[in-house]
Amino acid sequence: MVGPVLSTEHTGFKGVAARNGIVNFTPTYALDALGPEFPLVFKASQGPSTWSPVLIKAATERFKPTSIVVIGPNDQSGTDGSRALEKVYAAQGLKTYEEYYQRGTTNFAPLATRILNFNADSIEIATMPPVDQTNLFKQLVDAGFGKRIMFGSDQMLWPGVIETTIAITNEAPFLNEEQKRDIFCRNAARFLRLERKTCD
Repeated sequence: MVGPVLSTEHTGFKGVAARNGIVNFTPTYALDALGPEFPLVFKASQGPSTWSPVLIKAATERFKPTSIVVIGPNDQSGTDGSRALEKVYAAQGLKTYEEYYQRGTTNFAPLATRILNFNADSIEIATMPPVDQTNLFKQLVDAGFGKRIMFGSDQMLWPGVIETTIAITNEAPFLNEEQKRDIFCRNAARFLRLERKTCD
């Protein structure tokens, strides 16, 4: 069986799998996904504790951020992955802030305000579901972050969703054409110190 994906569901399922001899491949970020008491559970993909040290070290050396806000839902699916990422960022010397929210929240305005108050260099949203990312995205743009948001294309598990995410961003009713150009290229060009004509 492949799945469950989320930590909470996997925590409940792995005992059932063990009792019934079910071989289970899971991409969950759960910290306790594997263990000797669950010999038939295998990781379908590696979690943040495996891949994030290399990526975060390279990004820190290249872009030299000093602080980051790690955001996730306040259930096991969000906290396991977010806390693993927070530890790696802290190990690289970044001042880290953790922010959690109730899954299903649609009003991220208070969270966006807290992010602004932290004045952090970057935001980590890897453990947020796409619908929550979109809601937060809109409210960050509304809060004045439009010149600091870059489109990320480092999706490793499901590269096909990059095209979908581009389409969602292009169709976002709260973005004008200038904001889309900023998010897709101009903000990154400025951040990476590339010539403006790179985006023309």
